[in-house]
Amino acid sequence: MHSSVNSATLLSETISADYTMSSARIRETVGESLFEALSSSHEVQQKVLEILVSITKVSPQNRNLLAQTDGAIPALLTLSKSSSSIIQAL
Repeated sequence: MHSSVNSATLLSETISADYTMSSARIRETVGESLFEALSSSHEVQQKVLEILVSITKVSPQNRNLLAQTDGAIPALLTLSKSSSSIIQAL
């Protein structure tokens, strides 16, 4: 399996196991996820976006952390223009 998929899976498992992650860890996870999403295949992009959805669904604070992460808004705009309708929808 691709190492980025493994990384995304690990991030997902970490989030699932601990919804009380610290702000610093959430910020780090968001940054890693955005990097993965912009540099990988559609499969990895989808997995990473699902992770971001799960992080931001939990609390308004997490949504703010995503919005305040350097490069997050341009990255999400880029992903919204993906050729994959699934990526666009996420």
